[in-house]
Amino acid sequence: MLIRFQDGPLPTSPALLSHAKRCLERAARPAAGRLREVLVRVRDLNGPRGGVDKACRMLAQVDGVGAISVEARARDFHESVVASAEKLRRAIMHRLQR
Repeated sequence: MLIRFQDGPLPTSPALLSHAKRCLERAARPAAGRLREVLVRVRDLNGPRGGVDKACRMLAQVDGVGAISVEARARDFHESVVASAEKLRRAIMHRLQR
């Protein structure tokens, strides 16, 4: 599985990259090798004002299923990555059960 990160105005930290990779490896288990590529994009929607404005969008290419896109928002980037990865896992499972 290829994981690509699309940075916003600020580069993604190595800690967040590592965290996202671990979350995606867990999320990919239901796909059993069919998950080819995931594009991860994180961004701060409100800038320094704070709030639940850290967004993570994941776009996955799954063989035999096609593209799956999910997004989650949270108070920090690590939480938004966890939430997006969980949404992706559920979406993959749903599509594979069709």
